[in-house]
Amino acid sequence: MRVVRCYHDPISNKMMEEVIEMTHEEFITNAQIKLKNTLEKSILNLSNANYQKRLQTMTVTDTAKEIIKQEYKTPESIYNGPYTKTALFLLPMLELTLRNEKIKKYLVNAYLDDIAYEHDYTRPIFLLFKVKSFAEPEYKELFKFITTLPSFRIDYDLGTQEFIDPQNNWPTKYNLVMMVYETPEKWKDDYYHFKAGRYSRFSSEYKLKFPKETLDKDNKRVESLVYGVIHKTAYRKDQVAKHFCVKNDKGTIKDLQEYEKNRKEMDGWAEIWECADKKHEYYNYCEEVK
Repeated sequence: MRVVRCYHDPISNKMMEEVIEMTHEEFITNAQIKLKNTLEKSILNLSNANYQKRLQTMTVTDTAKEIIKQEYKTPESIYNGPYTKTALFLLPMLELTLRNEKIKKYLVNAYLDDIAYEHDYTRPIFLLFKVKSFAEPEYKELFKFITTLPSFRIDYDLGTQEFIDPQNNWPTKYNLVMMVYETPEKWKDDYYHFKAGRYSRFSSEYKLKFPKETLDKDNKRVESLVYGVIHKTAYRKDQVAKHFCVKNDKGTIKDLQEYEKNRKEMDGWAEIWECADKKHEYYNYCEEVK
């Protein structure tokens, strides 16, 4: 079989793909060897005793899944940057928000699923957190809150991964923890509207959870990206229409007629933003071609 492995190239800072030819038996063998050589030290040194116990009793299938979990980074979207649409649109269903400073500090991203984690949860939302030390007072406070939410189901460790420490701008190892939640029944329809890309069809009550304005990098008030998408505002349509136009070296639109054509067409669109896709919204997403 051919296995397409997705990985992050630190030099180009891009997501890359590598096609590997191997039999099923070779895949399992390689997974076991890599687990022994590269994961044993990093995972067994974790303080979480339950995770260590589970590692010792892993099946062959579990072993392969642990390999896939290592150093996974969600590719950035040209539309919503480093955050997934799950993070931008679904956190309010859990009574959480990216505007909270503790959430912004510790949350890596949110996902609709973790490909390598078997479960039978209904309408799941996966939140990936990073922390240098589990003893940090702010993290302990956040952990206590997010694990006592009614929608919380389980958490599991994902080893360690390097991130840039904002305090010294230096690569630093962080512990990774995934929290799993189930979307409350109240927001069931909104959850499925999101998965289908029907953002403007969110319920009136759910739309109220998104403020109209936010602060940009210069601390100026601007229309919120999510608000514009949900309400299909003229400003957001303008921005999307400009995005698809050919620009010169200075970033100025070359052909105004092209922009006017794009903008006019958008008034007939059912939605003005792309639908959530597995590549960005599923943790550990990687295609396997047989």
